[in-house]
Amino acid sequence: MEIRNIQIIDENNYSSQMIDVVKPYLGEFEKTGSFSSFDGNNIFYRFYLNDSAKANVVVVHGFTENSEKFLEMIYYYHKNGYNVFSYDQRGHGNSYREVEDTSISHINKFDDYVCDLESFVDNIVKKTSPDRPNYLFAHSMGGAVGILYMMKNPDSFAKAVLTAPMVFPQTAGVPAFASKLMAKFFCLIGKGKDRVFLHGEFDPKSDFENSNDTSEARYEYAMDLKRNNKQYQNCSASYSWVYESLKITKDIFNKKKCEKINTPVLLLQAEVDGSVRKELQPEFVKLLKKGTVKEIKGSKHEIYLSSDDVMKEYLEEIFSFFED
Repeated sequence: MEIRNIQIIDENNYSSQMIDVVKPYLGEFEKTGSFSSFDGNNIFYRFYLNDSAKANVVVVHGFTENSEKFLEMIYYYHKNGYNVFSYDQRGHGNSYREVEDTSISHINKFDDYVCDLESFVDNIVKKTSPDRPNYLFAHSMGGAVGILYMMKNPDSFAKAVLTAPMVFPQTAGVPAFASKLMAKFFCLIGKGKDRVFLHGEFDPKSDFENSNDTSEARYEYAMDLKRNNKQYQNCSASYSWVYESLKITKDIFNKKKCEKINTPVLLLQAEVDGSVRKELQPEFVKLLKKGTVKEIKGSKHEIYLSSDDVMKEYLEEIFSFFED
């Protein structure tokens, strides 16, 4: 199956194609390193330059993820003629962590994520490729980071794709106000870095049926990355993360702040999403100067790990938006 003359990685032979085709191809262009962020802590990054690139695509991953999980998407962007820049958000992957347990995703203030993105764009992206427009591709929690970044930096991105963005997180059946109050209480008694009681440790036997994906091959490949790398085994939140992720929803739905965003935004919804409040995503887009919502049929929260037919539609929407 092709899109724009590029072969989509086939589910039927997915792992071997990732190992034998995608990783060697990207390996020819990959540069990795760490930069000192706003508070002096190190953030891991990777980038892939392209001769005569159309633009720089900045990839921002979601909660419990890492930049390596997005190599298939990075491959498509690069093959389509873009420079691609990605990084591991703090508390994830190979970046700075405040807690020793690599299964816990912790943040003191959500704005720390936003400041890391600012440092990455200013010190790595713009300095490496200063003459190209910058496009944003952000998933889930990364979408929330991107939204808050654009409120502070209204003209930094020429275009932005938000996929299943966390405009408001799901709270496991507990009312949001109660979740926020409980999380704040644990933070106040000094347990902000502790694992939320509803979350567990990393389970290497997690199964596809209960996942956020519709492609079992893509799911298993991503799970193998976690199984084989302790730094990738994020799977739960700290109380501070829960409190901060609910606290920012007030800013995300602030009309005046949304109107500051000059960037045209394409928001791609999953058809079934148990991680974020998808019914609120169109409400957010209505607050923007230039925003469009499109639901990707047959997808779950991690749209980029969908079956091949869904991936074709997903990629077509993204590239049509970037290249219009």
